[in-house]
Parts: sequence; structure tokens; C-alpha cells
Amino acid sequence: IFSCIFVFVRFSPALPHPPTFPSSGKGWRMTHLPGVPEGKARAQEPFFQCPEWAVPPSLPACLRVLKGNSVVDSLELFPYPYYLFGRMETVVDYVLDHTTISRVHFAVVHHRSGSLYVIDLNSANGTFLNSARLPPNAPTK
Repeated sequence: IFSCIFVFVRFSPALPHPPTFPSSGKGWRMTHLPGVPEGKARAQEPFFQCPEWAVPPSLPACLRVLKGNSVVDSLELFPYPYYLFGRMETVVDYVLDHTTISRVHFAVVHHRSGSLYVIDLNSANGTFLNSARLPPNAPTK
């Protein structure tokens, strides 16, 4: 069984460059997603509809990946309103390479209140938060 612990952390130092996505062809524009590059929005739209309450974060945040008590990775959650996680390299922001992970497994979304929400994207093996399985497609704080 694949087990990975993510810890949400907000912090303020400068961050490295965020993930980039190729620009789409001309004539396509997703204007309802402020702060989301066109290529990212277009690649992810078939798998995820960004909630209206999502906004770009006012402060940097990251997910720290723990193995035991050690931090093994830190995944930046800034500057976009949302980030997708899964195995599909051409779609997700962060690849989680394990057979129990779905192609597009879950999203982390910044709420206008400053809170972070996790949304299971109808993954085959589920997304768990504090040992509780999240209902599919339901934002969980």
C-alpha cells in the first residue's frame, strides 16, 4: 500500500518558479480563471472545473511530503488558485508516480478566505485527509 503524508504549510519567503504549461493555440481563452495560465487551464479543463470561490493565494504555501518524521519533498502551492496531483504528466501540476494514484487524483484549491481545500477527483483508491476518506468531488477544508 502506498502511504504518503502531506503537511500544508504557509510561508512567506521568495519561491522558485512555478510549474509551466505550454500555451494553447490562438482563439481559446478561459477568462473565468484569473491567475491561471491559458495552457494550464486548457490541459486541465477536461479533468477539473475550478470552483468560483478559488483565488490566487495572497501568501505562498507548500505541501511538505513526510516519510516517517523526515521531510522528503516540498511542493509549492503558489501562485495559482489550484494545483492538480496525479500520474498524468501532461495534465497535473505534480506527478505522484505510484500505481495506487489515479491519472488525475486530487486538487488543492485556495479559497478566497485564505483556507486551503482538498478535492478528490473521483480517484479509484480515494484521497484521505486525517485518515478519513474524502467524498469524491466535494471540497474539504
